[in-house]
Amino acid sequence: MSAEGLPRLSTVDALTAALRRRILDDDLRPGTPLREEELRREYGVARHSLRSAFRALKAEGLVEIEPNRRLVFTWGWEGEGHPIPPGSSTVEVTLEPDGEGTVVRLVHSGLPEAAVPRHAEGWDLFLPRLVEVAGADSKSTE
Repeated sequence: MSAEGLPRLSTVDALTAALRRRILDDDLRPGTPLREEELRREYGVARHSLRSAFRALKAEGLVEIEPNRRLVFTWGWEGEGHPIPPGSSTVEVTLEPDGEGTVVRLVHSGLPEAAVPRHAEGWDLFLPRLVEVAGADSKSTE
C-alpha cells in the first residue's frame, strides 16, 4: 500500500490517538492528572490543539474535565540552589459549592520533607489574605 492510501491526520487527531494509546496501555493510569503545560511541551503542540484532544477523549469517556471546579499546577523555582526545581511539586485547588459560598481545598504535594514546614508557613500566611480579598468568611484554613 502506498502512502497515498493512508489517511492524513490533523494535529488534534494525531494527539488524540497518542493520548488514547497511552491511556489504554495504562501509561496514563486512572486518576492521573493530565497537566496541560507538560503535555504541550512533550508533544510540541498549541494549547487549543491539546484542549481539543481532551474534549475528544472526554467524548469517548476516557478523561474527565472539571472546569471551574479544579485546578492543578506544578510548583518550583528555576536557578541553582533551590531545593524545589520547577515541576517537582504539585498544587491542587478544588472548589466545591457550599450553600451561598464555595469551599476551597488546597493540597500541595511532592515537596521534600525539609521544605514542608516553610511552605506550611507560607500557605498559613497567604490563605487568610485570599479569604479577605475574596470577601468571604473563613470556616477553616487547615
